[in-house]
Amino acid sequence: MKTKTDSNKTKIPEKLKTSLKILADKYENLSFMKNDPSSFMHRYTNPRDQEAAAFISANLSFGRREQILRKISYILDAAEPHLSDWIVSEEFTKIFPDSQKKFYRFFSYGDMRLFFLRYKDVLEKFGSLGNAVEISYKNLATTACGTENKGFCRQQLILSIITTLFKDSRLIPQDQSSACKKLNMFLRWMVRTNSPVDLGLWTWYNAEDLLIPLDTHVISSARKMKLLPKDCAVNFKTALLLTQKMKQIWPDDPCKADFALFGYGINNNNIFIKN
Repeated sequence: MKTKTDSNKTKIPEKLKTSLKILADKYENLSFMKNDPSSFMHRYTNPRDQEAAAFISANLSFGRREQILRKISYILDAAEPHLSDWIVSEEFTKIFPDSQKKFYRFFSYGDMRLFFLRYKDVLEKFGSLGNAVEISYKNLATTACGTENKGFCRQQLILSIITTLFKDSRLIPQDQSSACKKLNMFLRWMVRTNSPVDLGLWTWYNAEDLLIPLDTHVISSARKMKLLPKDCAVNFKTALLLTQKMKQIWPDDPCKADFALFGYGINNNNIFIKN
């Protein structure tokens, strides 16, 4: 029986690599993102606003797509024209009272209020979320990460920093053994460059150290392609395993595979040659 370690060492067949490359190139396109949460960050030209829109969108990206888009639109429409200024001025308190009434799924209006209060603190102290994470990361990375498994350590460090900045916010996953899909998706948007979809604002971080945003849809596609064991769970270890596997195709940019896995579902698996 193959172990997860064995699965990671198994080479991806060349025909499958070719199919994945075709899908990644096809779906890394804004036209396929128009009904996706990633589209919201493209409303803005100011990096501080783009970053805030991306962070809000990523952290509300769970559940039914139409509900996700409606809730994000509600916030961004209220914040026009400058999202970051709206946060700093605490204008968000007008739509988010300190109430336990539910805003979206299990997040209350009070949860949203606290999330924005923490974001306000970050903006006032550092100017932007990117500055906050970069400063903390550069202060810690040299001493925190040794020579072994540097990429894994760096990614854990980034997630830890964001969690600390929003440590009492229910929107931010506190369990780093989970797949942390929302945060990894946000990081993909912030870090990857030369992409029509991802913004590439955080040029100080390496795309090769990103983890694929792992959810049930991604893991289902990966299992069908025999990229992951059938019994793997949706957790941090599996996200790391799939990312390392995708480095066989994109060693410096494994998260490009996210577009291929998305496209695989859209195409109903038809494009792939069975391995």
